Amino acid sequence: MSEDWARLRRAGQDAASGLLGLASMELEARAPAGRLRLAVGPAGELLLLAPVSAASPPGALPTADGLQVGEVTLRSDGRSQRFLQLACSEPSLEGVFTDVVTQVTARVADGAAPLEAIESTMRDYRALLRRAPDPSLDEGRLIGLLGELRILVRMLQTRPDAWRAWAPLAGRHDFRAGDLALEVKTTLRSQGRRVTISSLEQLQAPEGGTLGLNLQVLERDMNGTLCLSALGHQALALAGGASELEVLFGECGWRPDASETEPRFSLYVEETYVLGPGFPQLTPGSLLEGRLPAGVSGVTYGLDLSTASAFLVAEDRARALEEDLARAPAPLR
Repeated sequence: MSEDWARLRRAGQDAASGLLGLASMELEARAPAGRLRLAVGPAGELLLLAPVSAASPPGALPTADGLQVGEVTLRSDGRSQRFLQLACSEPSLEGVFTDVVTQVTARVADGAAPLEAIESTMRDYRALLRRAPDPSLDEGRLIGLLGELRILVRMLQTRPDAWRAWAPLAGRHDFRAGDLALEVKTTLRSQGRRVTISSLEQLQAPEGGTLGLNLQVLERDMNGTLCLSALGHQALALAGGASELEVLFGECGWRPDASETEPRFSLYVEETYVLGPGFPQLTPGSLLEGRLPAGVSGVTYGLDLSTASAFLVAEDRARALEEDLARAPAPLR
């Protein structure tokens, strides 16, 4: 849906589709009075329009921070049409708003009346806003930790002390044992395969060893199974409740006693690359004399992994790399 709204924003009035003053498009979900529509308002705000019968009583409209629910009358195919309008008034909430609209349209498609679908989803939406993790975890760090914990859980299933290979804060790579290393990059679906590399050393393989790059693309999903609490508690159980692992979690911004009502996600794509000659990267060897110029203290750059498809490996090889990491001698902590 986010792509559809982006197209409507670009098209502007050329995408008015018969609705006076609004760029809009029909969805498959149908209410008794007609199909639901995505639209973009005059200020560029995202809208969901649900047609309602002229005879329907207005009813009490739900409210929530960042969302506005109202009734509008628009001209459609030469006649006036009443709509329930759900609008996102905060640009920072557009990702969550997409999830809300997905839920509303699904409930209408299942037979719920538009107002009923909006009200029930809004209740879930308010609960979602209360699902706040530790305040030190912004969304970028949260999804990054989710990706690393998915790998950690798989490694712990191979060996209960495999957590020793995890270096979430101090290591050059997220996982390192012997001459094997794995870097984990997690993005949201809107970012696709574009990741940020935070140093020249991050994509430098261990001397004479192997470096894998795991990419996980997540999407916000209020019914998703991926959340910090579930993965964190699973990891602790597999590690036998290791107190050192619990300390690591605390340093990353998650505590076992944190609320379990936190943002949830589902996995959209997972891929693993094994780096080799020709992989698109910057390392110290890419620089003249192998070092940064005087006065330059660091390098951060963007990488589009869609240009690295030649280095993709099959899932069985990716899992073998994780198992080898889990079994390799890791530093004592």
